[in-house]
Amino acid sequence: MTTRVSKISAKKELGVAKLFDVSKSSKNVRKTMALQKVMTHYQIVQLKNEEAEKNLNDDSIEFLELQESFIDESMNVQDEMRNYVVNVLKLTDDQADSFDEMTLEEQMTFSSKIGAVIMEVDLKKAGEEDKGLKD
Repeated sequence: MTTRVSKISAKKELGVAKLFDVSKSSKNVRKTMALQKVMTHYQIVQLKNEEAEKNLNDDSIEFLELQESFIDESMNVQDEMRNYVVNVLKLTDDQADSFDEMTLEEQMTFSSKIGAVIMEVDLKKAGEEDKGLKD
């Protein structure tokens, strides 16, 4: 029987010595998948934005609209990550403030760490075999 609750350390990320309970409930699985979808959409918008910018003048309306859209997506992904981490770990206001002080990359890494526990996956870097580059 798999464990329904795991412990996770957030000392490095939040400066909190206690271990947090992370429930592997279907509710948290859905929250994790929803966050993954938001993060994937963010990456899609980012790539589309980068591609379109190559063909636009940086003072055109289209360019500025793309910039605005990317800012909206950036803010959305940050809000979703914050809500996810606060809800799953049941953070106090002070702990949530510590999360807000992290960089976007640190927030994404920490959110992924929590999601990996919930989804029971290993976040190790993909090797050559995983990328299909080795026979």
